[in-house]
Order: sequence, then structure tokens, then C-alpha cells
Amino acid sequence: MDYFDHLSKLKKDIFVLQIGAHDGIRSDYVFPMVSKYNWKGLFVEPRPDLFLELQSNYSKQTDLLFANVAIDEKKCQRNLYYVPDSTIKKYSLSKWFRGIASFNKDHINILNHISAANVDDKEKIMELTNIIKENIATFNVECVPLKSLLSDHAIQTIDILVIDVEGVDYMVFKQFDFDLYKPYVICIEVKHMTESDQKQILNTLHSLGYNCNIHNQKDLLAIKPIP
Repeated sequence: MDYFDHLSKLKKDIFVLQIGAHDGIRSDYVFPMVSKYNWKGLFVEPRPDLFLELQSNYSKQTDLLFANVAIDEKKCQRNLYYVPDSTIKKYSLSKWFRGIASFNKDHINILNHISAANVDDKEKIMELTNIIKENIATFNVECVPLKSLLSDHAIQTIDILVIDVEGVDYMVFKQFDFDLYKPYVICIEVKHMTESDQKQILNTLHSLGYNCNIHNQKDLLAIKPIP
């Protein structure tokens, strides 16, 4: 039996927390699960344009919460760097570039995303590098600690945790309170982490009884066995 079929029968009202939800559908396995199992959840996306798309794409679902903020270690305002849609359209870039947004301007460099961009021609790589470097845009985003976000929305339980925040995933993970919340499934992007940070996460999750696998050197999937 499928794990999520079993989980949905075992527990009513599955709640998902997705940090870095993008538009809700691009390369996203959470969306079909929410639709199929009628999950509840809180979806966090800092980019205002993607946030509106996220809300629209989930408009047929009920009992969902949305937050147009970024997660940081303290409440503050920060610059978030990204590749604007106008640049993607002008240069016929892959829509994959919409998924890159970061506090770190250097993180936008395509050299950090070669495998995802699926580009192996050196001249093309240099061309894209220059295009992106010359067209990086920025906006000011409200940042809050994870604890504050969950408290503000009165979140009592989290069953599924998804973190994909382009290079600051470990910072977000460290804020998660495993004494208060006991998710069954955790998916976190690890490809931009140091080996040391990856080991810290694996050690933490193994100590909590999760079975862990890293897929394609990109995402860590941790699953807690259920009866």
C-alpha cells in the first residue's frame, strides 16, 4: 500500500508545511497530494508574484493557509535576488529559472545550478551566466523566524515538512522544533549544503527514528515508519 494512502487512513487531517512553495505546481509533488488527500497546510513563498500564483493554483482547496514571507533567524527586512520573468521571456530561458531566489546574490549564478539547468555547452553556459548576471532583480521581503510564523498561525501539528529555500535550507531546518512537532515525512533540498551540514541533518533525523535517503544528490527524504 502506498505510504500516503496508509498515512491518510491512519490519521485524519494531514497538515503540510511547505517553505519555499513557489507557485505550488512547478516540479511540485505536494500539490497532487493536497488535491488527492485533501490535506490542510501552510504554504510559505516570499516572491509576491509567485505568491499570488500559489494562492490561485490552490484556490479550489479549502483549509489552507498562506504566508508571503521569508524565514530568517530574526524578524527583519532583507533583499531577495531573483531572475525576473521579463528576462526569462526576453531570452527564452527555461521556466526553471523562476525557481531561483536567494538572499545571496552569488547564488543566482547558473554555475550553481548546472545539473538542473540541463546545459552542458560551455559557450551557452557563459552566455547564460552573463545574461543572468546583468539582469538579476531584487526586492525587499519581510523575514520572520520559523517559530514566530508557526505561532502567528496557531499551528498545532505538522505531519509533512518540505523545505526548499535555495541555499538557506539548513538555517531553516535548525529552527524546526522536533520536541513540539513530529512530522511523518520530511523533504529538504540539500544540494547547496556543505557536507558537514548534511551530516548534521542526517544525524538529527536518524536519532529521531527516520529512514533517510538522498535522491540525485539533491533532496533528502526522511520517512518515519508507521504501523
